[in-house]
Amino acid sequence: MKLKLEHEFELTVGEDTYKGLFVDLTKKETKKLDKYSPTDELKKATKLQRKIKVASGKDKAVLENELDELLEAIDAYDTDELYKQRLILSLKGADKDAVLAVGERYGYNRVFDTIIEDISERKAKN
Repeated sequence: MKLKLEHEFELTVGEDTYKGLFVDLTKKETKKLDKYSPTDELKKATKLQRKIKVASGKDKAVLENELDELLEAIDAYDTDELYKQRLILSLKGADKDAVLAVGERYGYNRVFDTIIEDISERKAKN
C-alpha cells in the first residue's frame, strides 16, 4: 500500500467547480497550527474540572473562578482562522485562491469539511 500525501478533490459551489490537491501536513507544519488551537487550555480546563469535583468550600470557588477565566480564553480562539491557515498550508493547484475565496464567503470550516468529505468519498470508490 502506498502512503498517499496528496489527495485530489473537487469543490462545487453553485455552478462553479474547483479542483485541486489537498496535501497532508508535515510535523513542522502541524506545529505552526498550534498557535491557532486552544489544545493546552482545553487540557487545563479538563484538569480543573476534575479538581473542582473533589474540592470543597473555598478551594472550589477559587477553582471555579479559574475555570471560568480559562473557558473565556478558549472561547476567544478564532477557529475559523485555524481552518484558514490549515487550508493555506494544504491546498495546491490553480484553484487555490478561488477555494480560499469561497472559504472567506462561506466559512473556512465548511470548505475544509467539504473537501475532506469529497476525499473520503473518492477513497471509498477506489
